Amino acid sequence: RRLYSQLSLRAKLKQMLSFYQVATRVSDVYAVPMPEAVARLLSVFEVLNINISGIGLPLQCFGLGTYEQQLATTMLLPVLIAAAIVLGCVARSCCRTGAKGLGAGLLAALPYLLPLSFLVFPMVSSAAFRAFNCEEFDNGSVAFLRADYSVECGTAAHEAAKGLAYFGILLY
Repeated sequence: RRLYSQLSLRAKLKQMLSFYQVATRVSDVYAVPMPEAVARLLSVFEVLNINISGIGLPLQCFGLGTYEQQLATTMLLPVLIAAAIVLGCVARSCCRTGAKGLGAGLLAALPYLLPLSFLVFPMVSSAAFRAFNCEEFDNGSVAFLRADYSVECGTAAHEAAKGLAYFGILLY
């Protein structure tokens, strides 16, 4: 334990986790072809990548089949989890005798909220950046969103998805 604190492995592990969460998504999000050896290496670290739609049932089973709905869910679910953490910590703080109420509850929630935001940021940003990746068909006359081929690029649906993506990038 002393060696762990002296080497400050916690910060290094968090940086490594964040790096691999981003690195495993580069080829998908930005359509960058990776060499075979790099793709194999990154596939090993895919388990570190947190994805709401990969937790259990696909989001399509809940009626959230479009890219825009999935992005909104990916953005909203962590906010709801954070709100539940804050409410739980504030309620626990208010119920304790001698507690200072709201301020103590918010401070008690902070150690849970920081790791949550750290884990959520790569997931939301990689989902949001997928809104800008279009694939062209028919010699460039038609382009569709790679994340959802039912969305034609340049249409109102694509602009709405891009607007939500901008909001997600700014929010997180």
